[in-house]
Amino acid sequence: MNDSAHIDYARYDHIRPLLWTGDALELLDQRKLPFVVEHLHCDSSDTVAEAIHSLAVRGAPAIGIAAGWGVVLAARDIDADDGSAALQKLEPALLRLNADD
Repeated sequence: MNDSAHIDYARYDHIRPLLWTGDALELLDQRKLPFVVEHLHCDSSDTVAEAIHSLAVRGAPAIGIAAGWGVVLAARDIDADDGSAALQKLEPALLRLNADD
């Protein structure tokens, strides 16, 4: 018998690959799909970078959005007088998000 006839597709309609909670990013761990739906709690740019580099986040749109939220997480801890100074302080986080491992 064809197993695809028994898949409950409605079960997957609520799955969100990325969810901003207000203080952290919840990322769907795509390495565990389709058998397990598990989210990674990312509360720093380092944890977002690790999720991207470990392939927990896949696909250009999801990677780009996750990296953008990683910048938000890094920026919330920056104390700077102007935009230029803030960007200079953000550079290490941006490099980690972009690193080719």
